Amino acid sequence: MKKYTDAILFFLYIRRFAVLLAAAALLTAFDSPFFIFSARAEGLKNSFYRGELSSGEIQIYNRMADKFDSMRGGKYSKKEIFAAAVNINTGKVVFASDRDFFYGRKISPGSIIKIFDYALILKHIKNASSVKFYCKDESVSGGRRYNCSQKGGHGEVDLESAFCNSCNLYFKKFMGLIPRREFAGALKRCGFIDEAEEKALLKASSERYLQAAIGDGPVKVTPQKLIELVTFLAAPDSPASADAGGYRLVFDGGCAEKINFAMRGVVTRGTAFNAMAGTDCAAKTGSAGISARIEKGKKIIITSGVFLCYTPYINPEYAIMTFCEPGTGGIEAAGLARELISAIGEPLIK
Repeated sequence: MKKYTDAILFFLYIRRFAVLLAAAALLTAFDSPFFIFSARAEGLKNSFYRGELSSGEIQIYNRMADKFDSMRGGKYSKKEIFAAAVNINTGKVVFASDRDFFYGRKISPGSIIKIFDYALILKHIKNASSVKFYCKDESVSGGRRYNCSQKGGHGEVDLESAFCNSCNLYFKKFMGLIPRREFAGALKRCGFIDEAEEKALLKASSERYLQAAIGDGPVKVTPQKLIELVTFLAAPDSPASADAGGYRLVFDGGCAEKINFAMRGVVTRGTAFNAMAGTDCAAKTGSAGISARIEKGKKIIITSGVFLCYTPYINPEYAIMTFCEPGTGGIEAAGLARELISAIGEPLIK
């Protein structure tokens, strides 16, 4: 009898050891400087998260999950939406509506890529902050006509106002004057593209390259990378940004402070004003073309929208990223972010 008992105990020991090995392998597979706490919206609880959330964070998570479920079942019911919120000080993902989307789905960042453009223009264009550009809705380059993001054009803009209002023609103009290797190199240093993608960008046609420079083209990134970017800009000295060496090289010399100020302008007077007025955050909107159709003789472009922000503007605590397809960054994606910010529970929206 003892022989059989020993055999059973040995089997149970081996099975327990195998379970521990499997758990360790799972944690290694998802090794990341960020933490994940799965969304209630996906019917999962306490799954795939690294580190414990505080009781206050769990309350925020629950409120965000409720907000997200309400929107997904309401006015966003016919759209694909995603949202994530990260604690800037700890790097913990307090909310993510879809874990696989957060880590693995590559999307077009749209005009969020202009954050990189801003840094490069400051470095390579003399007196960049004060140089004026007149946007009259369209320009011709290489025999091709390019239209701006705003019908009728933005009129006279400088670097900051072009960023706030997402003037495509401004950024195509000045990014066309900067060596491609600077743009491609900056993206690679920050992990937005790999070596093969860098080479493809350097060899791309002028049209395709300039589209990439405004975030509408070959460059695609995960929400995790976008969150890394805005977390660094919000708090470069936080523990969550401890390994952000590439970002420090790209956004050095005080340009991060200027970009943060311009991101606040996106909310107070730029592309996010209509959706985010009164919200204590700094942000960048992005919209990227996904398809087009002809309707009544006019070309209609269907876009996906991305919104990236941190809140509050002073002493930031949370980084938020939202996605909506079809939609735009300044309307649908921004509206989604506004709801998540309201769930934090502080007076961040007037």
